[in-house]
Amino acid sequence: MRGVPRAERKVRIGRWLERFGVLHLADRSARKISGGEAHRVSLARAFALEPEVLLLDEPFAALDQPTRETLLDELAGALGETGLTTVFVTHDRSEALRLGDRVAVIVGGQIRQASATAEVFAAPVDEDVASLVGAETIVAAKRVALAGGIASVRVGEHVIDGLARDGLPDDVLVVLRPEDVTLMKPDEHRPESSARNHLHGTITRITLLGYQARVNIDCGFPLFALITKQSLEEMGLAAGQEIDATFKAHAVHLIARGSATRSEGRSL
Repeated sequence: MRGVPRAERKVRIGRWLERFGVLHLADRSARKISGGEAHRVSLARAFALEPEVLLLDEPFAALDQPTRETLLDELAGALGETGLTTVFVTHDRSEALRLGDRVAVIVGGQIRQASATAEVFAAPVDEDVASLVGAETIVAAKRVALAGGIASVRVGEHVIDGLARDGLPDDVLVVLRPEDVTLMKPDEHRPESSARNHLHGTITRITLLGYQARVNIDCGFPLFALITKQSLEEMGLAAGQEIDATFKAHAVHLIARGSATRSEGRSL
């Protein structure tokens, strides 16, 4: 139907089946291949057509984690080799980070932010976007000072420093990713660091996430940290313990409060 000569079809099919590791399945019935194999065949078919644009709608959502990770790497490699423009819809931010040159965040059917991937993840424009790209500490604050490119904002009894930007209002939200928070026991010697923010609090909950652990801390407001499971065990952390949390000013993103409301139906 596409007018591709038989000889060329055979070459394309063989090349892309081999590229995605399923050439040995060429003569097998489609009813006798696994889910992961079916995904590989589908990708090979799409690339063999040599489209101008490839549209993928949550292609790996139903796969187990190891298969998904392998296919993400293989797809990234194929896209890098071909330079094929691809629109990839996902609810998984790790997929967006792994594959996306640019990310558009859709909330309630509207694009809230569209920019380079690093910019969207580092500087979300509102609370919805911040939550979707992995910022867990999102708390209301009041600007109290602005000098030397640093804005100081008050959250309860604490003053937090973050990078200032033009037009920053008085009422803001402090947005902080959990991996940017460092934890130390109060009796530990504090090494020299460029971190400007030092908070004291109490651990309220610890959630194991494979080789990582999310630590919930009450600092007068909810603060979240992400550490390795090894660090958790070495520090002997448990709910109820007091803890010191530090983070750098450049890790703190400040956005206008009330710039968006929570909505359903969010994707990248």
